[in-house]
Amino acid sequence: SVLSGLTVEELGRALKIQADLEDRAKALPGAKTGRVDGTKLVPMLCATTQVKLDDPDLLYELKLDGARILASRRGGAVVLRYRTGRICTQTFPEIARAVAKLPAERCVLDGEIVAFDDLGRPRFQRLAPRLMSVRPDELLRVRDEVPVAYLAFDLLELGGRSLVGLPLRDRKVLLAELVRGRGLVRALDHLEGHGRALFDFCRAERLEGVVSKRA
Repeated sequence: SVLSGLTVEELGRALKIQADLEDRAKALPGAKTGRVDGTKLVPMLCATTQVKLDDPDLLYELKLDGARILASRRGGAVVLRYRTGRICTQTFPEIARAVAKLPAERCVLDGEIVAFDDLGRPRFQRLAPRLMSVRPDELLRVRDEVPVAYLAFDLLELGGRSLVGLPLRDRKVLLAELVRGRGLVRALDHLEGHGRALFDFCRAERLEGVVSKRA
């Protein structure tokens, strides 16, 4: 499914997948009962300090050239917010619809919405028309002209449990199980402890850069 990322076989047991994920989250030390309030979250900015590219305590990801988005789901209702807290659900209705099909009744995702150029690279200039459109007719037109994807790189809540007390490494394991496939919502891949290859790839392909995060 381009929306949920589940295969045809998995769609028939989506509730079982959801229950198993919630049980796994519940069993992890540091996962606490309680919701994460997306209205009060302020996503962290990247620092530009120098770090090692071979640190075993770091995870390395592509720095995406897009719009940072928090996606909060409560049952069938999904709210998308920019870093500033401003709601942008109507700007990206297809992303909200896809988040609503994930096998989790309650979740909060952190990631970026991106638009790809002809070479498959995230480009903010390509995304700009989506961000600047306001009127309903404009939104409909640019939605067809500028397809987007939501690349999630963190999972902050799952099934009514806050995961912010867990190590990032553990949150990413759950994220990869929740967000499957290569549809409208995707889990951003990362390298653990070995960032040199990713850094060299970014230089060769003229990508924005590498983000390192404490595991």
